[in-house]
Amino acid sequence: MVREFEKKDTIEVANIARCAFERNDAVGYYEQPGLAVLLDVFDTRTHSEQALYESLGTAEFFYVFEEQGKIVGFLRGSIERLRTLAVDPKHQGEGIGAKLVSKFEQWAKINGGRSIEIHAAVYSAEFYEKMGYVKQGEITEFEGLDIYNMNKTFEHKEKRMKQFTILIDGMADRAQAALNGKTPME
Repeated sequence: MVREFEKKDTIEVANIARCAFERNDAVGYYEQPGLAVLLDVFDTRTHSEQALYESLGTAEFFYVFEEQGKIVGFLRGSIERLRTLAVDPKHQGEGIGAKLVSKFEQWAKINGGRSIEIHAAVYSAEFYEKMGYVKQGEITEFEGLDIYNMNKTFEHKEKRMKQFTILIDGMADRAQAALNGKTPME
């Protein structure tokens, strides 16, 4: 179940993030200084629950995925920026990340977002491509992590309404012509 982050989720969320980032470091995606800084942000041994909460809980959008009373994934972001997505490695491949991203996209659209940007780790780029995100150039380095800048642009209701209006106007013209006994081209 996807739900809003609550303060009581802080330790579980920090542990999931730390575990996910440590696991992916095993494949050599991080430079050591960047990894150390990243892991320190989520270290439950050196930060109090309150300090972690103050650090983590500042996102405009912060949802968790809860399964049988246990947090197994989370997503943090702002209207046009996905900041952190992490899923417990034991639950990866179960569609949890996709559900969190879909919820985030719905929220972003409702709140006026026109697109979402992501600094996607190289190992996660394929996941985001399946979700409709597009790479914006080559691999680059961001805070010690090899990433792709990725983006997804939304088609908004205004554009769809304009297309719909053009379609309806054309149908109305053809209907009026038929009522007048003319073909639409006359």
